[in-house]
Amino acid sequence: DAGRPQSLVTRSLATRTAGALALGADAMALAARGGVAFVAAAPTTGAAAQVQTFAAGATAATASVEIPGTIAADTVALAASSDPSRAAIAYVAASGALHAFAEDATNGLAAAATSLGTIAANLVAFAATPDGTTAYALDAAAGKLKVIALAAASTVTDAAALPATARPTALARIETGGKALLAVASRTDRTLYVLAADDLAASSGLLATIALDRAPEFVGVGPEGVVHVITEAGTALFLQAVDLAPLVAGQPAILAGERAIPGSGFRLVGLLASAGAGVVGGCGGDDVACPEIVWEQACQGCDEADCLTLATIERYRAGAEVLDAGDATLADDLAAGRARIDNRAGRTVLASTRTLQAWLECLEAKGLNGKDGKDGTDGDPGKDGIGLYPDLPKILDIGWRFGERRNLMDFVNDYIAGVGEDTDLSDRIRERVKGGEDVPPLTVYFNREMKGLTRQTLEVRIDAPMVATEGKAAAYVSAGVYFPIDLRLYGELIEIPGPVPTPHTGETAAFAVSFLPRRQFFWVYDGNDQPKPSWPYVLVYYLAAASLRAGTDLPRVSLSVKGDFVYAPEAGAYSEFGVLDGDNLGGMVGEPAPAKRQPPILGGVNPSGNLTQGGLFESWFFLTLRDGQGAGGAGELAALGEAFGAMTPQPGLDRLPTLANFTAPEALATATGVSVAVARRIAAARAERSFTDLADLGDRAGLSARDREKLDGKLLFL
Repeated sequence: DAGRPQSLVTRSLATRTAGALALGADAMALAARGGVAFVAAAPTTGAAAQVQTFAAGATAATASVEIPGTIAADTVALAASSDPSRAAIAYVAASGALHAFAEDATNGLAAAATSLGTIAANLVAFAATPDGTTAYALDAAAGKLKVIALAAASTVTDAAALPATARPTALARIETGGKALLAVASRTDRTLYVLAADDLAASSGLLATIALDRAPEFVGVGPEGVVHVITEAGTALFLQAVDLAPLVAGQPAILAGERAIPGSGFRLVGLLASAGAGVVGGCGGDDVACPEIVWEQACQGCDEADCLTLATIERYRAGAEVLDAGDATLADDLAAGRARIDNRAGRTVLASTRTLQAWLECLEAKGLNGKDGKDGTDGDPGKDGIGLYPDLPKILDIGWRFGERRNLMDFVNDYIAGVGEDTDLSDRIRERVKGGEDVPPLTVYFNREMKGLTRQTLEVRIDAPMVATEGKAAAYVSAGVYFPIDLRLYGELIEIPGPVPTPHTGETAAFAVSFLPRRQFFWVYDGNDQPKPSWPYVLVYYLAAASLRAGTDLPRVSLSVKGDFVYAPEAGAYSEFGVLDGDNLGGMVGEPAPAKRQPPILGGVNPSGNLTQGGLFESWFFLTLRDGQGAGGAGELAALGEAFGAMTPQPGLDRLPTLANFTAPEALATATGVSVAVARRIAAARAERSFTDLADLGDRAGLSARDREKLDGKLLFL
């Protein structure tokens, strides 16, 4: 791109997206060989010019090799060939030196160049044959086409087939009908000369002299024997196609009318098999600021699909007479310079209402009963499609029942070893899952060992309706919205290889994974290294208590698995047939199979899936409080609500009531009236397992009836 000479612009024809690769120096030439591109550029390091190699889809150069005997001011032309010893051929204009670079499987090109001798200097339009045996170039000043026999000491001859009056400025080599041709353009006399590549030493090698509408700047090779000439008129660009295939059969070449190239700035022009062309890069969008792209749009020309064909002109050449269709042969018309117009070919006609009425009346007048046609023969049976996948990996069971209510304190005790401890619960979780009893709820069971289960693909979150108070009695009611904090739990994923018993479906799972919330979700240390409830836990408790008072939905714990990214490896590697079929249709995973479960899904008693890869598995349960637990007095609930009134990331939890599972023994004794000794017995008992209510506390701490009376109504069981 001349506007950005230090960039190699790439464009995917499949996705229509562009990118720019940094060269680090100004580019001079580009050549392609299979899936590799070579770029000649000024030095990026050292003093010599370089050839940089780019593999398909690369984001940087694979390697760079220096061109011997060059300096930063040199101009280098580049060609590629199929000969492994001449994968890239460089021509240095200032010195006339030729260099060949051999193919290298790792870096694209070998570091050391092989000299191909020295020829005339300051040649332009350097091109090579596909096999790398011959090259062509133009001496624009002398008006000569140079034929270069590439060898250890390359030799040069002038092509006598090019007229002495020609002033060549661009060339292209094309093969059609088993014959190699050279298309040589002259900007000065607006002419395209077509030469036979195997007869360049004599004037008989000149096959055609074609006058162009405008001055040609570039010649490009299209498919099926067509060359395209880009011409200029001021700042406007035009494209003219020339079909050279008839020349091989002794017929004149066919010259199409010129077409304007839409847009401005950098454009990538695609040459089509139909001798048509179109802008692939699109309206200069690659070299303008992104916000300006909308202002760079060009009006669409008649090459677009929404244009109407009025007529089709066949056999047209510049200057040809356009006549109605006739009986003359193609050869006669080409020899006489005649073109034929067909007013029906390719044309879509929309009938008027009057025409439709006349058509119907004509059918009625001639009779509507046509003759029976012959019966057609049966076609060959079609091939089976790819179908669905009944035996993809599945989710067999979960550690909870879909939509069930679970007591919040039981949920807490599932995931903490006791206040004051910071124990790694991974081994304990594994043992519980392996044992099949007392399973921690956030556990998912699979019928194969799975990969790709991460915090990004397996997520746990808690949401709940927001509750407000209204009226003189400050009654708890729904606020009409969900609480604006959606708690996404940050935890650890514990993998448990099978065999593992499932808790609800009576199967043996090959693999399970259990989500372990971080201890900090439930409690943290204060400034005195004493445990205290964390604000997420207090928030969940408050939402559960408030939801019970207001009669709204309870806080919901959702677990989701993004099946698109989770798979069972085959031979240790990814396979598309190992992608998790994760859809939880009807929320039925973990339930007994319905009586009319439809075949052919495989993998378990009632597994996940809809016979396609991926999908989102999702299920949930609700958190509630035991009767009489904590939904506590209105004062306690109000204190909790006040703690979250400001909606700050760390609410003011210092105003909470006395907490049975967190308050220090001395503070517990002062707040309730029990002795310090009794308070310490309470602290020792809760270290093993959090208290669920006053009865649980009294039994496990061995309290007398009098001490229980002192504690009644004074504790909050968070």
